[in-house]
Amino acid sequence: MSKKILFLTFFMTILITITFAEGMQETQLIAEPEYNMSDPCIACHVAVTPGILTGYGKSKHIESNVSCQACHTAHEDDPTGFNHNGFEITVIPSPKYCEQCHSDEVAQYNNSKHAWAAFMGQ
Repeated sequence: MSKKILFLTFFMTILITITFAEGMQETQLIAEPEYNMSDPCIACHVAVTPGILTGYGKSKHIESNVSCQACHTAHEDDPTGFNHNGFEITVIPSPKYCEQCHSDEVAQYNNSKHAWAAFMGQ
């Protein structure tokens, strides 16, 4: 009986090792995003705070070559706008920013319960 347990333990260890190794190979095959290094935001953030680009690197925006400024340049009347290294930006654009490219989606959002919290506040 102990030989069977030893064999099963050995067999399961081999299976787990092979599965883990295959998973690691798949992880290594994921391509790094190709950032537009002529974008001043990317040129700085890729060196200083690369984690900030993680979401952008996985988004449709990077695939469509949408720059950081397209979404994050602060509108004149935006109270969240501030100067960041010579650029007037907002960290978290409101749906008003998205509306110029995504009008249908913003209209749907505005009619959803998710928008209520923004209108009501805390």
